[in-house]
Amino acid sequence: MEPLLQLYKPTSPEKLQNLYRGFLIRCALSLNDETNIFNLLREFRSDRVARQVTNRAKSILAADHTFFSATSKYQRIRGIELHERLARSFVEQVLERVPGETLLLTDAYSHFCEYLRRRDMPAVNRQVFKALIPPAIQEQYELGIRNDLRDLKGGGWHCGWKGIRVLDLEPAG
Repeated sequence: MEPLLQLYKPTSPEKLQNLYRGFLIRCALSLNDETNIFNLLREFRSDRVARQVTNRAKSILAADHTFFSATSKYQRIRGIELHERLARSFVEQVLERVPGETLLLTDAYSHFCEYLRRRDMPAVNRQVFKALIPPAIQEQYELGIRNDLRDLKGGGWHCGWKGIRVLDLEPAG
């Protein structure tokens, strides 16, 4: 926890150890004159003990990989799971299942970029999109990506999905 910002932020082990040492000094200063504070000032503040305490704290307090997952109620302001959350909401809000319709990957990517733009979010590159959207579509609609689709002009073969389409997006305001 970053004390001034009241946010959880990644930090270094050294910073944690220095914070721990500072707490020990504050503790020692708050004790009465009859209390022996030698261990607080010397032994417990040593590099060895500070390292042991911070390692133990990290092992006790560490969140598992699902804590900030795309399906978790917890989220960071900026985190790698943000793109997955956006992909899931795009699939849920912008796509619909319609038998006989075809959605090419290229068209889905264009609509996703527009979806992000309307939310003042930075665009993602096509590789990130390709890693996120097919699993989200598979989960939501039980449709896998296909490599045997043709565009309306009958041109070459394309990747995409049969059975879903993009909803008409309302104009940007």
